[in-house]
Amino acid sequence: MDRFGLSRALVPMALAAAAGLVGLSAAAAADAPAPVLIALAGASGLTMPPLIASARVVWPQVVAPEDLQPAYGVQALLGDLGGVGGPALAGALAALASPGAALVACGLAPVAGALLLATLPWPEPQPRAGRGGALASAGMRTLVAADLLLYAGFGALEVALPALADREGAAAAAAVPLVAFAAASAVASLVYGTRPAPAARRYVLGALVLAVSLAPLALAGSVLVAALVLLAGGVAFAAVNVAVFELLDTVAPPGTGAEALTWLTTAGATGTAAGAALAGVLAGSGAIGAALALPAGGAALAAAVALVRARTLGDGCRRRGGRRPTAAG
Repeated sequence: MDRFGLSRALVPMALAAAAGLVGLSAAAAADAPAPVLIALAGASGLTMPPLIASARVVWPQVVAPEDLQPAYGVQALLGDLGGVGGPALAGALAALASPGAALVACGLAPVAGALLLATLPWPEPQPRAGRGGALASAGMRTLVAADLLLYAGFGALEVALPALADREGAAAAAAVPLVAFAAASAVASLVYGTRPAPAARRYVLGALVLAVSLAPLALAGSVLVAALVLLAGGVAFAAVNVAVFELLDTVAPPGTGAEALTWLTTAGATGTAAGAALAGVLAGSGAIGAALALPAGGAALAAAVALVRARTLGDGCRRRGGRRPTAAG
């Protein structure tokens, strides 16, 4: 994305990913063997376009510098809404039509997003300072490490909450705390976006408050209590989320705007998988409280990393000539 821009990279990737999901739907309907289904799913995953990272690079091109913080708040809000609305839409399509229809919709939605983004300006490609890419920045390494730990805790929720709900005899109720978390984060993202604050300080304080607010989750004896705890946690997480979008303007090396956010996505996905696996072991042995303690533990470790390496978040990359900063620089 950073090398070739929106129209040359994003749209072809979206079309390839959509073709993979449509092919997966057709192959599943034809009872194709599992290796074929796995290959099509893998091909779609490999070519799925980085829409969120690309949108973040475009924001500085379409809004004034003083509006960037509210813009990042809006992007954080949309991410939360998509995280809840996407699975809900797919589930509705699978129930009302067919699982194949849900797969087709999952393929067409990124194409629509890519076509919309392709109509917007993209920053001029910038030469990279070295071979390290986005991770050449100490600040980027700090964010990646913190994100890995933070999302390991969130990954635990995907296993621990259904286990808690199942213990109450209502497994489907596990979605309620997650919706509460996403809703609180969405609303708080808009609020934080209108209130200027140093991004590095907001990130560190947000992570600390997130750890404290999630600590009672380990003692939650019901889905309702978990939802109330996660309501407060969502407000704190929004501060971290908005701060990340702001910090990337500072810590991402020139020419790595899209790559930088994609590294964070990769770290988050890796952490989520590890946290879910650990929570599965704990919940499977009956230690649901220990599994529910993982989100607070992950947030505390992320806060510790950000606090110890706070200087790297404030240094950033030097810019010359007083030009308006862009997400790619």
